Amino acid sequence: MTEYLQLIRRTARFLLATVLWLHAFFLLGLDLPSARPVATALRLQVGETNVLILLACASVLASYGFKNIFVDCLYIYTFPFIFTYYVARASFQTLAVVYRAFLKDEEEEPITSKSLRVGSTEKAEQPNSPRGTTVKGVLLAIIRPIRQFTLLWCLLLLLSANRVLQWIALIVVIVHLGRTLFALGVVALHSISWLSTVEERIRNYAERLIDKALAADQIRKDDQDLRVTWSGLRTIELAVSLLQNRTRAGNVALFILLLGFVAMYLYIAVLFSFAYFGLAKVQLVNLTWAESLVTSIFIPVSYSDLPRNAWLKLLGGVHWISVVALGFGTIYGYARGKLDSLHKVAQTLKVRMKDEQLQSKLVVLNEIFDVRVNQSVGTAGKP
Repeated sequence: MTEYLQLIRRTARFLLATVLWLHAFFLLGLDLPSARPVATALRLQVGETNVLILLACASVLASYGFKNIFVDCLYIYTFPFIFTYYVARASFQTLAVVYRAFLKDEEEEPITSKSLRVGSTEKAEQPNSPRGTTVKGVLLAIIRPIRQFTLLWCLLLLLSANRVLQWIALIVVIVHLGRTLFALGVVALHSISWLSTVEERIRNYAERLIDKALAADQIRKDDQDLRVTWSGLRTIELAVSLLQNRTRAGNVALFILLLGFVAMYLYIAVLFSFAYFGLAKVQLVNLTWAESLVTSIFIPVSYSDLPRNAWLKLLGGVHWISVVALGFGTIYGYARGKLDSLHKVAQTLKVRMKDEQLQSKLVVLNEIFDVRVNQSVGTAGKP
């Protein structure tokens, strides 16, 4: 099955490259395809048909694999050179056949044919590829357009005038929205679980590095394990110095959290805006997407701006609860508490790093590994 798919891929790739390059050399005239005949046959608008075609193409390309797409694009881009190679190889093979047929003893079997037959026999004896097509893979490929491409479904919901397509797009968008909220909740719970033990993890890691450094009797330049230990201790020293300044550490944490929260908040707001618009559209409620987007972005204070519709109010309540649960104030408050805990850990490690025996070990390690690093940097800059 895999061999047939590869043959189809190579044939289609060759034909597509040939047509495109003939058009590029003005040897073949091509007109841009129009979706209007398809839209007329399906009794849809052109915009709806274009989005459906985009969904189908994106699904096929995602199933095909981005690595294969890159290889095929590179093949099409360099096709004139590849075609020259094909012509040269075909000419050589033709000459070889003529030589074997007319100039060589018929009883003597060519070495090339032997090698080809041996290669084909070995290839035939190879077991089937483990990457064969399975029923599960086929089913996942079939439902891929529904599982992915959220923004394309949002675009279809925005442009569609067909009631059936509106309901399908709305259901898919709401399912994707629920999946996104669930994923964010899972990530938040895992993050809280991991952050609850981050102080102990850092303390144990630092203690292991300190024990390794103190236990090192013979220090050699080629000891990679000791080099990693030295690098880890230097990183801990840098982190301890950064955490000493609470204001600076708090500002850095605030900036990182703000960027992440704004990106997450806007993405959820866009998804909810399409859900608001879709619900209003299928119920013939007067609500434009621009109005739903503004309401979605400012939902904590604009909840009352939603039309008086039970389904819209219910969706707005879910949105409001999600924003409150993932509120920036809650996240930043938790992060500030963690920064205070990390500051205490940094104070403990600062005292631990000032141990005289450890400092003497670090002096030796710095002399050995710093010199080696500086020498490598210096020699790299010489002509």
